[in-house]
Amino acid sequence: MKFLLIRLLLLNFFNDKNLKNSKKLKIALEFFENFKIVEIDKKTRLIAGQLLRENKVYFFTDALIAATCIKNSFFLLTKINLILKKLKD
Repeated sequence: MKFLLIRLLLLNFFNDKNLKNSKKLKIALEFFENFKIVEIDKKTRLIAGQLLRENKVYFFTDALIAATCIKNSFFLLTKINLILKKLKD
C-alpha cells in the first residue's frame, strides 16, 4: 500500500503550532518519510474547478484533494465523509 500526500496538505500540517517542540517536529518529519508527494498538475486543477462550479465541494482544499483522487483513481481515506457522499454521483 502506498501513502500519497498532496503538497498543499503537507504545508497545512507543518503549520501546526505544536511542531515548535523539536521532538514533535522530528516525529512528524519521520512520519512523512512514508509518503510520496503528489503534485497538482493542470488537469487536476481543471477537475477541482469543475467540482467547485458544480457545488460538489465547497472549499478549495477539498476540491484539490478530490480532484487528485479522481484524476489518479486513488482511494480517499478521510475522517470527513462529506466529500465522499457528494462525489459518489
